[in-house]
Amino acid sequence: MYIRMLSACLVLSSILFGNVIHVPTDSSTIQGGINGAVNGDTVLVDAGTYGESINLNGKKITVGSLFLTTLDTSYISSTVIDGGGSAANQSVVSFTSGEDSLCKFIGFAITNGWASGSHGGGLSFANGSGPLVADCRIVNNSGSSGFASGVGISCSASSPALKRCLIGSNSIPGNGNNDHLGGGIYLASGSSPTFTDCQIVDNQISFSIYHRNYGGGVYCDNSSPNFINCEFSGNTADYGGGIDAVNSSSINMQNCSFDNNYVRHEGAGIACYASATVTLDSCVLIKNNASGNGGAFFISADGQLNVSKSTITDNSAAQGAGMYATSGSSPVVTDCIIFYNWPYEVYPADLTQISYCDIRGGYIGAGNLDIDPLFCDWVNGNYNLAGNSLCLTGGGDGGLIGYLGPGCTAVTPQTRSVPQNYATI
Repeated sequence: MYIRMLSACLVLSSILFGNVIHVPTDSSTIQGGINGAVNGDTVLVDAGTYGESINLNGKKITVGSLFLTTLDTSYISSTVIDGGGSAANQSVVSFTSGEDSLCKFIGFAITNGWASGSHGGGLSFANGSGPLVADCRIVNNSGSSGFASGVGISCSASSPALKRCLIGSNSIPGNGNNDHLGGGIYLASGSSPTFTDCQIVDNQISFSIYHRNYGGGVYCDNSSPNFINCEFSGNTADYGGGIDAVNSSSINMQNCSFDNNYVRHEGAGIACYASATVTLDSCVLIKNNASGNGGAFFISADGQLNVSKSTITDNSAAQGAGMYATSGSSPVVTDCIIFYNWPYEVYPADLTQISYCDIRGGYIGAGNLDIDPLFCDWVNGNYNLAGNSLCLTGGGDGGLIGYLGPGCTAVTPQTRSVPQNYATI
């Protein structure tokens, strides 16, 4: 309760030092409120649906729903900015004039934007912008069957901070034999955003026959994002279901999960190409499915993957369901569980920088194990470890292998005899 009250005081303090412009009382539109605001002002928006596309115009202002003053989360979904779809052919919200961290956008549902080759669907960041966007739902945006990028969010040469946002159910039904990049998020041109406690879920860009859809959740081109405590789930593409990283990108991830992402070709969880580097610490990758290679990870010869203290299980692919590395690649993997992926855990079988991991079937490398990790309830998705799991102390520092620690008492495998104990097999 104290934390909640403190948070409310901090939020309220942000609007006490400037004028408050109420929408629709003082201005019938959100854009009208923005146009009338000066640096330090707050545009406070009542619940309702606003059919407009807005631009923050470089201002150091706060734009928020009544969630800003009440912390009532129902105001997020009930304060809707509708971008007008294909007829408007715009981003719903644009930060393209160098907005900095004193520009804050809080507590809205952003929907029905239209992505193209020049702008994203829900949000667009460009020209060195770095605002704070928090507690928003960027959902149900779409885009052109021509070249399109960033159906949910497009970020070019910018460094915004997004916190507690849902980027979900953004999709393009067909691509007309053109590239589609980033169903949820498109990052390019040296962008370095930070996503904290965000959900990138159910974004779909692979309904065409042309197989030119990249990065169902995120497409990252020559950018350096940070993802902290984020979920990537149910995203679909041809390449890179959760994330597709290319062109010298450097992605850092902490405490993230990849669950039920799908690709028709390579890298259902993460695909890493073209001198890109992806670093994961303390993550979980489960139930990702590639019709081609690389269920959890696909690494090309010039891509680099660094993974530590992560749990990788129940993924599937033609080869390398846990990890597929093309010839010449050298992923660095330490203190990870790579177990019960189907049909093969790691391809190829002679990578030299895998150590202190538990890998089904065994693997060369210092400290590697080949023993059942003893998940508490693998069938029902409890990937914590039993109290007698050797993974609790098998890591390089004598500590945990994998991400999830003890969650149940000792588990003892048993021999169950037929027909002595059970009448049928």
